[in-house]
Amino acid sequence: MEFTKINPLAIAISISLLSAIASFFMGVAAFVLYTGKPIAAMVGSIYLSYNPSMANAGLGAAMVLMNTFIGSYIAAWIYNFLLDYIR
Repeated sequence: MEFTKINPLAIAISISLLSAIASFFMGVAAFVLYTGKPIAAMVGSIYLSYNPSMANAGLGAAMVLMNTFIGSYIAAWIYNFLLDYIR
């Protein structure tokens, strides 16, 4: 089986946007519906400004977007590097 390279920028953008949207809607749901507060508190222990409010949901989503973009870009770059190294 022949493995192909992946585009690090494309994978980083797609993964980071999906995770930021999910994080934003989780914050909005915790604020509006008063549900999911334990999950929001758990995420708030990782991202310092993540609390159940509209402004903090947007700020938390922005932080998730940046962190996930960097992490997934590095992971895709390492995958491509190892693929070249193995060949």
